[in-house]
Amino acid sequence: MNRPDDKGIETALAQRDAAAPNTPPQVATSAPRPNPPEGWGDRISRWVFTADVHQRIRLGQAALANALMLGCVMLLHTGADRHSLEHRWIWPWTAAALGGMVAVFVLIRSGISRRWSDPSLAMFQMLYATACAAGGYVLAGPVRSAALPIVAVVLMFGMFGLSVRQVIGVAIYTSMLFGAASLYWARRDQGVPGVGTVEEVNFGMLLLMLMGVCILTARLGGMRERSKRQKAALEAALEQNRLLATQDALTGCLNRRAMTERLGQAMALAARFGTPCSVIMIDLDHFKHVNDAYGHAAGDEVLRTVADLAREQLRDVDALGRWGGEEFLVLLPATSASDAIVCAERLQKKLAAVRFPNIAADLHLSFSAGVAAIGRNDGVATLIDRADRAMYQAKQSGRARVVPASE
Repeated sequence: MNRPDDKGIETALAQRDAAAPNTPPQVATSAPRPNPPEGWGDRISRWVFTADVHQRIRLGQAALANALMLGCVMLLHTGADRHSLEHRWIWPWTAAALGGMVAVFVLIRSGISRRWSDPSLAMFQMLYATACAAGGYVLAGPVRSAALPIVAVVLMFGMFGLSVRQVIGVAIYTSMLFGAASLYWARRDQGVPGVGTVEEVNFGMLLLMLMGVCILTARLGGMRERSKRQKAALEAALEQNRLLATQDALTGCLNRRAMTERLGQAMALAARFGTPCSVIMIDLDHFKHVNDAYGHAAGDEVLRTVADLAREQLRDVDALGRWGGEEFLVLLPATSASDAIVCAERLQKKLAAVRFPNIAADLHLSFSAGVAAIGRNDGVATLIDRADRAMYQAKQSGRARVVPASE
């Protein structure tokens, strides 16, 4: 008789659960508290920024960038020289600056930007805002130095999301734009005393600021890398602790504690769905002779070989645990006692064919096994005890055999 495979078990359990009679409803200790009614502010926020968490973050950053750009536009209109030649370009610049940032917000809100590698459009926003700041520097006249702090704010947006190479590229791009803007003012007011010095100081301040941003970005990048390494080391340590707590170090099988927990879970599921569940208690025959004749290293190799062989023959839903020195416990969910006996006998045949040339050419192994299926009144301890007694009966009957447990 063949045992069902993993997919067959899942299908059978799902069908049985669907066909099971409805259980009586549980009595609630208190009525669930209703959710408060959604206000207009919540509705508007959800409509503008969507309900998706990642989209809300992107749109929030884009909205902040729009607000900063609006503030810059208002300051430029307030401080610009109305009688200068550049004043006629302020309104076209305003339309381009605000229109571009609004277009970015719309692209993110529509979801179109999700198809691209940078769904937040962070790099584009930085480059566009820097170009607008450089244009504002040209148009602002006597208050043009106010554009430099704006550039600093724009660059700080990228410090936390861009790589060092990207920030250096933005810094070179920014220095070229503002270098051209400074050169424009130096040539335009060539005859005005002190203009050249002002532009040199402004451009020097810009270069110092760009250098500082690049250095800070590099340090932040190093901190992020260290944080990633520490996180990976912590996860590896936690995984190692989990393995030490649940696995046998020699064979890689579940240890006794983890196997007991797994068996308890399997028995609870079997009781819920009314499906069979069986265990096989395996004890290697004459294992003490292997240790005495060939050494404990040879005994360890034998145990590892037996564990690997058993794992190859078991399904994913089955479990293998090392129960004692040379004892193994096999858990077979959704498996009757007769099918478990077939499984144990198949393992016996496989083990009988294994040879150990690294230990001794004539060495071959066998095991005695006891098979027990879950009974009506069985707990974990009683089920294991029944399988254990059946295994000792197999030992007393001449070894190298499988004995079913009595009910």
